[in-house]
Amino acid sequence: MFARIIIPCILVLIPLTTAARADEAKPDVSGPRAAIKALFEAIEAADSAAVRAQFQATTPQEIALADAYAEQIAAAKAFGDIAKTKYGVNGDSLTKGTPMRDSIAKLEQAEILVTGDQATVKMPGQARSLRLAKVDGRWRVVLSDYAGATPENIASQTAVLKEMGEVFRSVAADISADKFASTPDAQRALQQKLQAVIFNSLQKNPPTSRPATTQSIPKK
Repeated sequence: MFARIIIPCILVLIPLTTAARADEAKPDVSGPRAAIKALFEAIEAADSAAVRAQFQATTPQEIALADAYAEQIAAAKAFGDIAKTKYGVNGDSLTKGTPMRDSIAKLEQAEILVTGDQATVKMPGQARSLRLAKVDGRWRVVLSDYAGATPENIASQTAVLKEMGEVFRSVAADISADKFASTPDAQRALQQKLQAVIFNSLQKNPPTSRPATTQSIPKK
């Protein structure tokens, strides 16, 4: 489905663009489509506060996950700022993330179903719909649905996000301390550390697979 906030490629290529949002006014969240667009735009702008505001998180575990995601985006943006300051134009390769423009464009063809204060949005090419809830007159994306979070995996997802944030902060500190001879060296260090976090998480929490079925042997 969507580029989830945990483990998959959005964590490896977390949006690091440092461009400020052109419109500083509050995002339009008057409908489900507008709410998802606001989320995508906030992700692309690396606006951690705006991203956090677009999620509907109710349980303590969901709130911790949403906060960890926002903190990771903030750490990634700070890393991007330091890379740009240190390497100038050569630092662009460290500050480019996954743009959300394609996802925003696809919203025009999304299938939307609204039932009272609940809504589903099915993006083109996606098997599952994304759920939204209207709270205090504002539509928000249901975090557990967007992240694919379950009671079994939400703690590990939160831990991975926090570790990712630490990676960005660590490599940013190394850049400031002149520990890398070139931009490619810094990029390689960042990728290796992010991949290590993902690998260790998968080792601790391997994906579950359905047990193989056995066929009974007919009696002769």
